Amino acid sequence: MRLMRVLIGILILALVLTSCTAIPEAAREAAPSFLSLLPRLEIDFDEDGQPSVLGFSVDTLAQLTGMDMDSMALTPEMIAWIQAYGVQNVELISSEDGVSVLVNGELLPQLNWDEETLANVGKATGLFDPGMANLLDFLLKIFQQGEIDLVLNFPVPEGVEPVPVRDEATEVPKIAPPDGEKTVNLGVGLDYDEDGKLWMGDISAEDLTQLTGIDFRFFQLTPESVQSFKDIGVDSVGVLVDGSGLFLNLNELQMPNVSWDTDTLNSLVDLMTVDGAIDEGSLELLLEALSYTGADLNLRLPE
Repeated sequence: MRLMRVLIGILILALVLTSCTAIPEAAREAAPSFLSLLPRLEIDFDEDGQPSVLGFSVDTLAQLTGMDMDSMALTPEMIAWIQAYGVQNVELISSEDGVSVLVNGELLPQLNWDEETLANVGKATGLFDPGMANLLDFLLKIFQQGEIDLVLNFPVPEGVEPVPVRDEATEVPKIAPPDGEKTVNLGVGLDYDEDGKLWMGDISAEDLTQLTGIDFRFFQLTPESVQSFKDIGVDSVGVLVDGSGLFLNLNELQMPNVSWDTDTLNSLVDLMTVDGAIDEGSLELLLEALSYTGADLNLRLPE
């Protein structure tokens, strides 16, 4: 949950700092809501994972905002992991109906939400960390009020060509959210055992991989993850994937959905297969099969 706390801390800081920044009068007159007046905020992380904004250090930010900046810091290991994937900058652009995510200026699959699914996120977060549920609920309501443009900059390794952030003058790229009936040609119920291994009846994930060519081991969990899900009362996860996107249910609660197209799927594959972290061929085959087959997966945890 450390990463969730970091993200929430960053979002609060964004709201505090951008609300104190000068806003052009023309934008002030044209904007429909307070949040749409806020300028882009860039947060820079150093090699040790310490954040800074507009040149202000962690200690200075703590004095200016009265916030505990320790929760915003990443670890050096996180920074190394981010660099290993070639990530130099991440831009998050939220609006009342979702968030666009750009990594190194390339658009990834888009997160879409409405009032019901945002409310369900708050309920689900309460399962994982009850202490954060009210705070997250507050932030999610803020998201629905207007646009927030947040950029996270990470250190660029020596010898690597820097990648610029999207020009603010350009239009924010978006993908049309999935609409209408979902195409489902394949419904599969999969069960986890206590060790986190995946089964379809008596057929193991390894056998499924050999039979289909799709690496089902990608979905397997650790025994610790299984126990964590059981401890918080999660007994099922529904995943429906078709050519337009991905739809997730947690304990029958509908979560925000993800929409994509060919370009954003290719960008996702490129990002996830850097340095052989995930086999590119298996991932491409999995995404292609799920996208065009229309698969409804019901993942059940042990009782």
